[in-house]
Amino acid sequence: MFSSQSNANSKPHLIILGAGASIASYYDWGASGPVLPSMNSLAKDLGLSKKIEKYGLNPEKNFEDLYSEICESGEYDELVLLMKSRIVSYFSKLRLPDTVTVYDKLILSLRDKDCIATFNWDPFLIQAWNRNYNAVRGNVPHLLFLHGNVGVNICDKCRRQYFESSVCRNCGNLTEKVDLLYPVKNKNYASSEYLKIQWSLLSKVVSQSYLLTIFGYSAPKTDIEARKILLSAWSNNSVHEFAETEIVDIADKRAVEKNWKDFLFSHHYSIHKNINNSWLLKNPRRSCDSFSGSTLHCRPWDLKPMPRFKNLKRLHTWIMDKVEEEIKMKNGKINNFDEGTTT
Repeated sequence: MFSSQSNANSKPHLIILGAGASIASYYDWGASGPVLPSMNSLAKDLGLSKKIEKYGLNPEKNFEDLYSEICESGEYDELVLLMKSRIVSYFSKLRLPDTVTVYDKLILSLRDKDCIATFNWDPFLIQAWNRNYNAVRGNVPHLLFLHGNVGVNICDKCRRQYFESSVCRNCGNLTEKVDLLYPVKNKNYASSEYLKIQWSLLSKVVSQSYLLTIFGYSAPKTDIEARKILLSAWSNNSVHEFAETEIVDIADKRAVEKNWKDFLFSHHYSIHKNINNSWLLKNPRRSCDSFSGSTLHCRPWDLKPMPRFKNLKRLHTWIMDKVEEEIKMKNGKINNFDEGTTT
């Protein structure tokens, strides 16, 4: 029976990010810097519209559909290479601003038992992971890159992954960028050893998660393989009947429910238009613990939502009380986190 705080403490909180997460973060910090493209604007944002038109193709077509059409035809090898090159170049230049962003909040709100899996190519998640790592004494979530990422390097010899590092710290050899999985309709998630491992790890985490937050990802019907893998793992989750799904999406609530109906168990879900209203940010670093207390033990915790600071150092200072409590727990000085409940 899944009924103790210690169990909740060990169960992961998994966040799955889609393009909507990066776009939401971009507008949250003031829409400064290069435009973050969606699949509907990607060709234009990459400066490829005129080139695509020269081939007699429609650059305003959804990029995934367009790319799939080009690849399936086998007639546009030069254009395919150009599109890949532009994607890597464009996304590699993206940088977070110095102020607090949604990605900083995600990293700081989770612990090393938790996981963030992203479909996005941009390096924002990695940049946030790097700049918040020391502030929480390295107690940060694991990251999975389901379509690859421009900020990930690997050493084939040592089979190690590095974030934005060109040299392997183990053997000293130069690392290589991981391949990106481009938006073809029939995706092969075993197309590379790296992606195969990422998806294998994701399936394991999904099958164990107590809380699942889906942020800016619609699980498009065209990506049959992704939906199949996610649904299979979630259906086999050992605490499925207790687990909660929260979806952050600006789309109509009924449309969101219809899209995710296969993943929703009974009434165990919530839908938000803003990530700040999620259980995650209302109970940072204690999401699974506080949710277990509220739903299984009828002992609601006092909400301790993450402040909406703009200064990152202020946020680091605020989070330290929780980090110190985690260290005490790890060292056996306390048995449970402070629930902050009122009687």
